[in-house]
Amino acid sequence: MGTQDECSQWSAAQTGGNAHSPASPGSSSAVCPRSHSCFPLGTSSHAQELPLDEQFSPTHSNRPDTEVKVLSPSPDGEKSWSKSYPSCGGLMQSPIDLHNDILQYNASLVPLGFQGYSESADQQFVLTNNGHSVKLKLPKDMHIQGLGARYNASQLHLHWGDQNEPHGSEHTVGGKHFAAELHMVYYNSDLYPNASIASDKPEGLAVLAVLIEMGSFNPSYDKIFSHLKDVKYKGQEVSIPGFSIEELLPKRPEEYYRYRGSLTTPPCYPTVLWTVFRNPVQISQQQLVDLETALYCTRVDDPSPREMINNFRQVQKFDERLVYVSFRQGFRRPQTQLTSIPWSSKMPVEDAAPEPARQVAVPRGERLADLLGGLYLPGARPYVHRTESGYVANRPCMLQLGDHCIALPVALAGVLGISMVLAVSIWLFRRKKSSKKVANKGVIYKPAIKQETKAHA
Repeated sequence: MGTQDECSQWSAAQTGGNAHSPASPGSSSAVCPRSHSCFPLGTSSHAQELPLDEQFSPTHSNRPDTEVKVLSPSPDGEKSWSKSYPSCGGLMQSPIDLHNDILQYNASLVPLGFQGYSESADQQFVLTNNGHSVKLKLPKDMHIQGLGARYNASQLHLHWGDQNEPHGSEHTVGGKHFAAELHMVYYNSDLYPNASIASDKPEGLAVLAVLIEMGSFNPSYDKIFSHLKDVKYKGQEVSIPGFSIEELLPKRPEEYYRYRGSLTTPPCYPTVLWTVFRNPVQISQQQLVDLETALYCTRVDDPSPREMINNFRQVQKFDERLVYVSFRQGFRRPQTQLTSIPWSSKMPVEDAAPEPARQVAVPRGERLADLLGGLYLPGARPYVHRTESGYVANRPCMLQLGDHCIALPVALAGVLGISMVLAVSIWLFRRKKSSKKVANKGVIYKPAIKQETKAHA
């Protein structure tokens, strides 16, 4: 069963109508305009779901029990994904833009524990070109602590742009794209046996995202980049010397963004607990160019080779949700209605996956607090309020005693009342003191006058 996508149509237009004409020696391969050059831009309704490591390839024919995926060109690009994969057009989609209006500090977000990262230096890794990215398989004894369950490592891969527009990160910060992005994929090994089974299950996956910017040469990342030439075409793989995966993490990994989202490629299951590190890592310009130019999403014998570029998804809507951050900063309060999320005893309430938004009534006092500035004060802590229906609503808390929160309006009212009492007390004290001075005024004692009166007598 044949396959075709927008890239091959565009290639056909560039080669005089023959999308499958061999590339002449020395000629450049077909390159899509800025779009997913190796991703399905439109998918037939008969496409079957594949395991996590394979489900994002535009074609798949090496599994005997799975029908070849049939792709159809679509001018809508990734907007058409939802026709075959409903989750792609649903809620809790990733990636997103991380901007101040949706950020809230959460004191319960602890530093993650990276177990088995250093031991990986004694092992051999398998590096693979899977047709949509370069993937490094990770040993299962690598796992994360601090997510409420054990998450074992599965693989890591990268997303990037192209030489003309080297801005290929999936997540953005304040609308800013980074040069590339590294994803480390983990699955909940307490509940599921592998990443493929966990991919569409509740609390199934966790992804650590590292933002990459252009800067100085990075020897740790070069332990991957130096082998890209060995996996130039789809399906090729090579064993590389092991190294400590922890070297790929940024400085101060305890500073991160946390939210519930989805896979960033079809079938876009909303089952991912995202941790996006705040601080980026740097790679050199040459390293970035190597990443952008070394790989192809076609096989070695394909007559129409396509460069692997722009393999990132556009940012998605993030309505009525919050992103929790582990670091303090002067965030503005979100200007949306408070969002209720289901209570879960297995994870912190701040990490519970939101259901379709329910509006929570905002007391007039809190509206007054919004009018008074709406800023999270230094030292303010997130407050979780459990309602009778079992839902929780996140509200700013200025003072918190155990499970009880002194809300901002109440605190302001208390301060105002104490100030008024002090002001009245001071006024009464000064008035009393002043009245004593007035009572003594006008009484003048003159001994000389008294003596003169006696003399006349």
